[in-house]
Amino acid sequence: MKRDIIFSCVVAVILLLIPTMLLAQGNINFGNLKVIPIIEGQVVYDDNIYMKNGNDTPTDITNKKVSDLIYHLKPGLLLNFNLPERGDIKLGWNGDWAFYNTENKNNWNNQTFALGVDYKPPSGLIFGVNEEFRLKQDPYGAPNQYDVGRVTKRWENDLKSKLGVAWGNNTFRTIILYNMYEQQYFSNFDASQNYTLNEFGFSAEGRFLPRTWGFVRYLYGMQNYASFYGAQTDGVYLAGFPDDRKADFKYNQVNVGLSWDQGSKLSGELSVGYMWKRYNNSLDTAGNVRTDRDTWVAATNINFDATATTVLSLNLARTTRDQAADSSTFFYDTGIGFNVRQTILTRFFATAGVLYSLNDYNTAPTGYTNIGDRSDKNYIANAGLDYKIREWLTCGIAYKYNKKTSNYQNFEFVDNQAMANVKIVY
Repeated sequence: MKRDIIFSCVVAVILLLIPTMLLAQGNINFGNLKVIPIIEGQVVYDDNIYMKNGNDTPTDITNKKVSDLIYHLKPGLLLNFNLPERGDIKLGWNGDWAFYNTENKNNWNNQTFALGVDYKPPSGLIFGVNEEFRLKQDPYGAPNQYDVGRVTKRWENDLKSKLGVAWGNNTFRTIILYNMYEQQYFSNFDASQNYTLNEFGFSAEGRFLPRTWGFVRYLYGMQNYASFYGAQTDGVYLAGFPDDRKADFKYNQVNVGLSWDQGSKLSGELSVGYMWKRYNNSLDTAGNVRTDRDTWVAATNINFDATATTVLSLNLARTTRDQAADSSTFFYDTGIGFNVRQTILTRFFATAGVLYSLNDYNTAPTGYTNIGDRSDKNYIANAGLDYKIREWLTCGIAYKYNKKTSNYQNFEFVDNQAMANVKIVY
C-alpha cells in the first residue's frame, strides 16, 4: 500500500510540473474556426471499485469490497465554426483511458464523438442537430442499473434534432422534433440490453417575458429491443427470447415547461409532464404479465446565476425504466439534486452537490419473495476545489460519496472516491 501511495504522488507531481513548463497559449483560431485541444490527467482512490457491500459468505464471495488507485488520461479536441448572426457548428472528440494500479484486468477506455449544429437565420428558420456517439467500457452501468460495477463493452448513439420557425416578431415558435437513442452491447451475455428508440414530437412555444419562453410539447416514442435467438458463447449456451415476448413498447407523452434565452440569469429547461406507456407484448419469456402504465415524468435542469460569483443548479428527473428485453420487471426512477458553484478570489472554484433518487420496482428480485417488491434509495454527495493557475491550466481536488440502500441487502453498497486532477484547455 505504501508503494502505491508513493507512486501516485510521483505521478501527480509530474502531471502538475510538466504543463507549467509550457508557454501560455490562447485558443487557436483560423477565421471563424476555433480549435480547442484539451488534455486532463487524474488520479482516483476508490475504496469499492466493484460497488459491492462486502457481505461475503463461504459459498458466495461475489460481494467482496476491493479498493484501488485508478489513473485517468483524458485527451479531447473541439472544433467550433461560428456562423455570424446565424449560430455555429461544433465537432468534438474526447477519450478517457483508465488504468488500475492493482486490478489492471479492469482497465478500460471510453470514446465520445459529438456533432452539434445550431442554425437560426434572420428569416426565422430554426434548425438544430446534436449527435453523440459513445464507445464505452466503464463499470458504471446503464440508467436501468444493469451490471453496475462490471466492465462491459458497449456503444451508445444519441441523436436529437429539431426543425421549426419563429414568427410573430419572434414571440412564437413551432418546432418539429425527432430523437433517436440506441444501445448495443458487444457480448451475447448482455443481449437483453440492446435496443433502438425512435421519438417524434411537436413543440409550441411562446415568449411571455423578455427572455423567458413557455412551451407545450407532445412526444410519441417507440422502443424495440434487438432480436436474440440464442448462441454458444465462451462454452456457455445462452437461450434466446422470442420476438413476441420482448419488452417492446410505445408511449405518448405531454410536457409543459419553461426555457430561457442565452444571457438570462436562468438557463436550462424546466419540464414536467405525463406519459402513457403501452407494451407490444403482454407476456415476458417466463409467462409473467406486463402491465401498461401511466405516470408523471420530469426532465428539469436549471442553472441560476445568483450573483456574479455564485451559480445554483436544480435537477429533477422522473421516468420509468425496464430491466431487460426478456423481463416484465420495471421501476420508477425519481431523483432530485442540488449543486452550487462558487468563485473565490477569481482563481478558485468550489463546487458541492447532493443527489437523492428512489428506484421503486414492480417485483421482488429473482429468487426472493419474502419481503415484497424491491425498493432502492441512492445518495450521492460531491465536493471539489479547482485552482486556475493560468487561463489554460487548472488543477483540482474532489471527493465523491455514493451510497445505495435497499430492502434487499445484496444490492446495497457504499463507495468513496478521492481524486486529484490537472487540466489543460488551449
